[in-house]
Amino acid sequence: MDQDLIMFFLSAEQPRRIKVIENTLIQRRTVSTLFWGMRYQINDFMGLSPKLNSINTNHELVKLIQAGLVTKNDDSHYRLTSLGTARIHTHQPYFSSSTGLSANANYNLLQFRKRWLLALQITSEYSYRNQHYYPMLIGNRDDSFIKQWFHHFKNHGLVNEIKRGLNHFLSQLPNDLAWQFVKRLNGHSMTGMTLLQQSAVLKRTTGSLLIDEWYLFDNLIIFLLNHQSQYPACYDLLMGTHRDQVSNSARQTYQFFLQNNHLKLIANYRKLRLSTVKEHLLEVAILDFKTHAVFKQMFDRNTWQLLGNLYHGNLDNWQFDRIKQQRPDFDYFYFRMYQILRSNQDG
Repeated sequence: MDQDLIMFFLSAEQPRRIKVIENTLIQRRTVSTLFWGMRYQINDFMGLSPKLNSINTNHELVKLIQAGLVTKNDDSHYRLTSLGTARIHTHQPYFSSSTGLSANANYNLLQFRKRWLLALQITSEYSYRNQHYYPMLIGNRDDSFIKQWFHHFKNHGLVNEIKRGLNHFLSQLPNDLAWQFVKRLNGHSMTGMTLLQQSAVLKRTTGSLLIDEWYLFDNLIIFLLNHQSQYPACYDLLMGTHRDQVSNSARQTYQFFLQNNHLKLIANYRKLRLSTVKEHLLEVAILDFKTHAVFKQMFDRNTWQLLGNLYHGNLDNWQFDRIKQQRPDFDYFYFRMYQILRSNQDG
């Protein structure tokens, strides 16, 4: 991560672990990563940087600390200084990590982005009747999808639809973001700029431009969802990119839990370890707040009251040892579940 990308995911108020941020971006979906991603409000960014270089991140962190932009709380937690906060607001005026990427939570943004870029390139060349060009390579599966998509829509006003849809979307953007978006596109006699090339022109870091791009494509997905009847070919590019935040296996475990909340029985029936069943249920609770009323029923009134008496204040600072002193046999699973439920309740 470059410096702006690191600072974008840090906070002045909440000490944060860089490892959680990295694991989120590379999509290492452990329960710990999901829990702290929820606390940092960054789970919407899951999987957006699969080739992240953690060695480079450590070097940049040292520079940020030396420049007085970031402070180190302990061996693993970092915070923005007031100087760092001012800098990230200057370098990233439109977006913040706390606003999230709602479309990426439900659609594979990177997959859609590749499809969009290839679809526009092919349509642009088609509009000039040019058959001699090198199309982008986006992977066999999506290459085949775009080929079928193009043959289906090319004789149904495709060129005009994409022109109208693109202009409509761009008209809703600030001029500088519209410029960035257009300059990433490949078309007839037009090669899209890399982030490095845009960085040189705009005198901005590639990290801040990458953040802009995430939000631009997130907004484009939302735009197409809201205008699918106007731009059906463009909307069709989303086909097959939808995803459930909760894994299929965790969702299946939850369905069994709804029928029978005895965890050992669920583990036996699903042929899973008990620890895996617990991880599945924690994952569901973290990613689907609508399930919280169900999970709260796991706690009897006395236990819920005891936990409420023991734990208050900043949820990030709660320690499992506190309940263990009162109830030595208390299961960590219930402590973490209580944290999740209170996180939604308390904010």
